[in-house]
Amino acid sequence: MTFSSSVSPLDRIRRIARIMRRLIVLGILLDIAAVLAVWEWDYLFWHSLLPALGLTLDQVSPTPDARLLGLLFSGPSAGIVLVLLIEAYRLFGDYAEGRIFAPGAIDRLGRLAWGMIILAAVQSPLRTLQVLALTLHNPPGHRLLSIGLSSAELMLAFFGGLLLAITWVMREAGRIATENSEFV
Repeated sequence: MTFSSSVSPLDRIRRIARIMRRLIVLGILLDIAAVLAVWEWDYLFWHSLLPALGLTLDQVSPTPDARLLGLLFSGPSAGIVLVLLIEAYRLFGDYAEGRIFAPGAIDRLGRLAWGMIILAAVQSPLRTLQVLALTLHNPPGHRLLSIGLSSAELMLAFFGGLLLAITWVMREAGRIATENSEFV
């Protein structure tokens, strides 16, 4: 992305912040729609959700109540993602207003970091509950308990930790800048 040299850095930040806010609104809508669609539409259920859970058609009994229970177990993850997107929307609102290193913006960045870490932590147990829900009506001996940790969850936790470290550095940089401005 090339920027004109006649545009100030703050104007570029504002432009990017406005673009990101629009994309985040789209992400919010997609988050809600995707969770509902994957449990409701058979094609997505069979070809997207089941493989993501490590299941095949012959391993599940997708009764309406099992699917509803699975959807309910999708709720916490989708809710966390929704909260993260709203927080990111607000963060880019701060950036659009020029509050890059303001304590509120830095706090939002920290909440994004912790949210990523929490999301990584709940993914595996929730996936286990989804598998249990989908095999609940299987005959005895054919119900499944799937416990695992994916590399995606580990990377999400890693990037959450990385963002947490960046938040700390930004907070310290802001504190140092404030101290230095008081000397002048």
